[in-house]
Amino acid sequence: MDLTEFNEIRPYNDEELPQIFEELIADPAFQKAATGAIPNVPFELLAQKMRA
Repeated sequence: MDLTEFNEIRPYNDEELPQIFEELIADPAFQKAATGAIPNVPFELLAQKMRA
């Protein structure tokens, strides 16, 4: 079995997360979803927590 055929659906490795978080933070759809889900938390505070 070739495990690389599942690369698109595998969980992220820890070292990949900072880049993934930056991509999410920059995504307007994510920003809208996050502010809709937790309206009392400023998005920049959420972004800071994701970067920590």
